[in-house]
Amino acid sequence: MFLQKIGDTVAKKPLATVVGVTVITILMLAQMALNPQDGTVSQSSFLPDNEAISALEDIGDKFSTEYPVDTLVYSKNDDILTSDAFVEIIEIEIALIENELIANNSLTPS
Repeated sequence: MFLQKIGDTVAKKPLATVVGVTVITILMLAQMALNPQDGTVSQSSFLPDNEAISALEDIGDKFSTEYPVDTLVYSKNDDILTSDAFVEIIEIEIALIENELIANNSLTPS
C-alpha cells in the first residue's frame, strides 16, 4: 500500500521526484563533507569498553586459530599470464588440497 503510493507519486510527478532525490543527495553529501566521521568503523567501535570485552579481544589476539598463507608462484619464462603458468598454479593448488596434513588443518580446503 505504502509502496503503491510512492510508485503512483513517481509516475505522476517524475521530474519532482528526480529533483527531490537530487536535493536530498546533495544535502547528505554536504553533511558528510562538513562533518566527517571521526575514526574508523570497526567491530570494536560498537562494543562497550568493559573488562569482558577487553578479555575477549585479548584472547582473540593471542590465541588465533586462523593464519593466512601466501603462496608465491614464479614463472620460468617471466610471464605469469600464460596457460602453462595457470596449469602449474592449478597443479600446486591440487597438491595442497590433497596433502592430508594441510587439508586436516584447514577450515575450508578448496
